[in-house]
Amino acid sequence: MVFRSYYFVYFCTVGFFIGLILASFYTFSWLWLYTIALFGVIAFVSNLNNKWIIALALSVIFISIGIFRLQASWPIIDQNHVSFYVDRQVKISGVVSAEIEQRINSQKIILDNIGYNGKNLSGKILVTVPLYPEYEYGDKLEMIGSIKEPVAFDGFAYDKYLARYNIYALCYYPKIIKIESGQGNIFYRKLLNLKINLIQRVNKMLPEPEASFLGGLLWGAKRSIPKDVMDNFNATGTTHIVALSGYNISILGLIIFFLAPWIGINRKNAFWVVFSIIIFFIIITGYPASVVRAGIMGLLVLVAYRWGGGVDKGILLALSAFFMCFFNPKILFYDVGFQLSFLATIGLLYLMPILEEKLACFTKRFSLRETVSATLSAIILTGPLIVYQFNRFSLVSLIVNILILFVIPFTMALGFLAVLTSFIWYPLGQILAWLAYLPLFYVIKVTELFGSHFISVIDITDMKIWMMVCLYGFIFGYLIFSHVKKNRK
Repeated sequence: MVFRSYYFVYFCTVGFFIGLILASFYTFSWLWLYTIALFGVIAFVSNLNNKWIIALALSVIFISIGIFRLQASWPIIDQNHVSFYVDRQVKISGVVSAEIEQRINSQKIILDNIGYNGKNLSGKILVTVPLYPEYEYGDKLEMIGSIKEPVAFDGFAYDKYLARYNIYALCYYPKIIKIESGQGNIFYRKLLNLKINLIQRVNKMLPEPEASFLGGLLWGAKRSIPKDVMDNFNATGTTHIVALSGYNISILGLIIFFLAPWIGINRKNAFWVVFSIIIFFIIITGYPASVVRAGIMGLLVLVAYRWGGGVDKGILLALSAFFMCFFNPKILFYDVGFQLSFLATIGLLYLMPILEEKLACFTKRFSLRETVSATLSAIILTGPLIVYQFNRFSLVSLIVNILILFVIPFTMALGFLAVLTSFIWYPLGQILAWLAYLPLFYVIKVTELFGSHFISVIDITDMKIWMMVCLYGFIFGYLIFSHVKKNRK
C-alpha cells in the first residue's frame, strides 16, 4: 500500500483523540506520560527512512499530547478555586460573563472574575436567581449564598457538562446586590444588546409562537419557544433548525448552495453568500463556543462541496476536530452538541454522495434529491448517539425534515429582511413579517401534525454503549468499504 503524505495528519489526529479517550477513563502520572512520549520519539528518530513507522511514532507522541492536554485542563482545587468553598456560606463578587439564560420562572447567570476575601478565585459559578430584577452581561454583582458542587444525575454527567465552560460551582437564589454595570468586553456587550433589540422587534411584528420560532431560527433564541411547540420539534427530530447546530448550519448551507442556480446565483458566488451568512450568525449570536463550532462544521461542508476533489475532505475534518478539541479537550466526551455536529458532518461529506447515487428515483428539480440525501445521511450518522443519549428515536424525522427544510432558508431570509427593513421603514418591515408568518405557521403546523401522534417517536431506554459502538462500527465499515471500492474503479 502506497503511503501518502497526508496520512501523517490522520495518524497524529487519531493519536491525539486516543489520548483524550484514555485520559477520560484513567489518570496517568507524569512518569507514564514521559515514558509514552519518549517511546514515540525513539521510534521516530530510529526509523527516519520508514514512513509507516514514523507515522506510528507520531501517533504515539500525540497520544501523550492528548492525555496531557485533557489532564491539564482540569483545575487544581485549592484555596484559589471556587470548588474549594463548596457547601459554605460565602460573600463573593463576580461579573456576569455570558448572555443570561431566561427560563420560565428564573434566570441562569454565569459569574466570572470571582472575588472572595480580597483574592481572585479561578473557575466560574452558575447562579440561579428569580426573573426579577433583571441583570445583563457586564454587571458586577455581590452575592451571599451557599456554594454547591455540580453532580451527575439520571446518568447525565452534569458536572462534566458544566466543566466544558469552566463552571465548577452552583448557587441557588442567593442575596444579590448589583455593584456596577458596564464590565466585560464592550463589543460583546453591544452585540448582546443588539440581539435583544432584534428579538424584541420580532416579538412586536409577529404573534406567538411564530415570533419565538423566528427568533430561534435567526439567533438561536429558542428558550422562549412554548413547550408544546418544542415538544413537537423533539418528537419529529427537527430541533436542530432552532439550535444553530452544525447539523442545522450544514443542511441549510447546502440547501442554499444547491438552490442558488434556480435564483440566478452561480455556485461560486453562492458559496460566498452562504459563507457570509454563517459568519453573520456567529457574530450576531455573540459567538458562543457552540455556535462557533457549528459554524466551523458548516463551513467545512461547504468548502468540501465548493472545491470538490481539490480539497481532501478527511484532512479538513480531522484538522477541524483536532483544533477544536485541542482548544477545549472536554468537548470530545462531554459535549453532545459537538458530537452530533461532528457525526452529521461525516454523514454530509461521505454518506450523502453515496445516497445521491442510490436515490435516483428522486428528481433533482428544486434540489429535492440533495435535500433528501443530506437529511437522511445526517439522520443515519446521528441516530445511534441520539438514541443512546436521549432514549428516543423519531419515526417521522425524515419525512418531516423533507417537508419543512426547503422553506427554512426563505423563511430566514424573509424574517431577517423584515427585521432589518423595520428599522428603516416599519410598515414595509411589517408587510415582510406577515409574508414570513406563512412559512413559520406552515412549519409549526407540520411538526404539530406529525409530532402529536403517539407513534411519531419511540422510547428506547435500554440502548447500551456497546450497541451504539456496534452500530457505528457497521456504518463506518460501510463508508470505508464504499470509499475503497470507489477508488479501485
